[in-house]
Formats: sequence, C-alpha cells, structure tokens
Amino acid sequence: MNDLLSQGDAPTRLTMLLEAAAADPSAPDKDPLWPALVQGLAAIWQGDSITSGMDLMFTESRPRARDAVVSSFAKLALERTGELTPAQQQKLTEYFIDLHGRLPAFQKREVEMAARKIGGNDVADLLQGKAPDNLEIHRDYNQALEDHQKRVAAQ
Repeated sequence: MNDLLSQGDAPTRLTMLLEAAAADPSAPDKDPLWPALVQGLAAIWQGDSITSGMDLMFTESRPRARDAVVSSFAKLALERTGELTPAQQQKLTEYFIDLHGRLPAFQKREVEMAARKIGGNDVADLLQGKAPDNLEIHRDYNQALEDHQKRVAAQ
C-alpha cells in the first residue's frame, strides 16, 4: 500500500489504487488496508479533480473500487468540507442521495454522516428513512406558522 501511495502523479496513483481495490477479494469492512486505501484516494481529490472524480462513483464498474471511491468522498466531505465549493457540495449531496440505496451496509452510515455535514440534517434524516413530517424544515415551518397564528390572534 505504501508503494501505491507514493506513486508520483495523481492519475497514476488513482489508477493503481483502484486496480488494487478491485483485485482484493476481502470485504472492505474486514480489510485492514481499507482505511489507507480510502485515505489515499481522498488525498487525490483536490480542486477541479474533486468534481471530475465524483463521477467515478457512478462510472467505476468494479464494485470494490467503486466502494473505495464512495468512501473516499465521504471522508473528504467529513474531513475537508471547506475545500468543497458550494456547487461541489450540492453535487456530492445529490450523488450521495442517488447512491445511498445501493450502498453496502458498512457504507451507509459514513455516507449519512457526510451528507449531514454537507447537505444538512434533513438530507441525512431522509437517507435514514425518517418520515418527511419529522424533518427539521417541517418542524421549523410548523413552529413559524404557530407563532404567526399567535401574533394574529393577539392583534
């Protein structure tokens, strides 16, 4: 893993890390090298490569390599949120929503935490299956409506 992580340019590192991920038969949640792989991929995502790299969550056809890409973006969202532009945050939130139902169980929690960080509580709550009437925005709306009704009644 150290040899792969020390490769010179980012495209070469990306190719080699994804090939290594795809070739390893172990389950990611049982693989002691998985965190290093995910960290190595997350380190590749800088600037404009963040936007183009996100598409790999859909275009990467090898399941284990795709899982590594998804985990790397969850890690990026959790640890380096400030590096994401508003457009990147929006795109990543939308991608997490689209992917969530297809993710292995071990990944759902990390994606939910990342979605909460970049997309807000309502996005994460929806991913967790909470009913729309239990969302923060719904509670805020009902509270504002109630406050307005009290003000009108007091006049």
